[in-house]
Amino acid sequence: MIKQILFLSLFILLPSLSISAQTVITGNVVNTAGEPLIANITVQVKGSASISGFATTDARGNYSLNYTGSADSITITVSGMLIGKHSRVIANRNEKVDFTIEEKALELKEVTVAAPKISLRGDTLNYLVSEFTDQNDRVIGDILKKLPGIEVMPSGRIQYQGRDINNLSFV
Repeated sequence: MIKQILFLSLFILLPSLSISAQTVITGNVVNTAGEPLIANITVQVKGSASISGFATTDARGNYSLNYTGSADSITITVSGMLIGKHSRVIANRNEKVDFTIEEKALELKEVTVAAPKISLRGDTLNYLVSEFTDQNDRVIGDILKKLPGIEVMPSGRIQYQGRDINNLSFV
């Protein structure tokens, strides 16, 4: 009788317990020549931006990825600098998902970096002198006269906003 009650209790309670299954996705990532690729692999619920799992390939291009969730479909994404981004939607079950990818260099947008003409560090004012020079400059005094706030006196003294400069260096 006790066994029957215990069995009946388990039979009633068991469906109410939530069981979280773990899905294991394994696979291989290679290029079109069959050579292994180093890549990042992520898993997401289909249609979600949130990453639920992450792995990287080993030296032979193999990976193993775990997903613990109850979604019906998941998206496996392979990405890397030389391969771009490739995704597949699969059913949420243990599965082997291989990728054969054509390598292509990721093109980065061109960036131009320009140093500021004038910058201040502590109590030091720095001028990018090349921005103030031209072909007609013969001596350093010609360049100094073009720098904002700088005055070259007839005596040869150099002033910044009316105050004498006590340390002048050229780099």
